[in-house]
Amino acid sequence: MDAFYPRGKSKDEVSMNDINNLLKGRSYTQEPLAYNQIQEHDPNDIRELEEYCQKRGILGVNFGGRNPKAVLQMLKARMGERSEPTIKRGILNG
Repeated sequence: MDAFYPRGKSKDEVSMNDINNLLKGRSYTQEPLAYNQIQEHDPNDIRELEEYCQKRGILGVNFGGRNPKAVLQMLKARMGERSEPTIKRGILNG
C-alpha cells in the first residue's frame, strides 16, 4: 500500500526556507533563443527577392528567417513560374 501514498511533504509542511533552497541552485541567465538572432544573408539574394516582389506587386513576405533564394524559388513556384526545365522521366527501352 505504500506505493499509493506520496513520499514528499504535504503543502502545509513545506516552508519558505525549503523553497528558497530549491531555487538557489537554478540560474536565471539564459542564452538568447535562436529565433531572436538576426541572420545575415547574401545581399544579392535579398536584392533579387526584392526586385521580384516589386515586379509582381507583392507588398510583404514573411517566411521566418529562411534563405532568400529558397523563398524566391517558393514564390516562383506558387506563381506558376518554373525557371528550371521540366525533366521527362521514363523507362528507356533498349
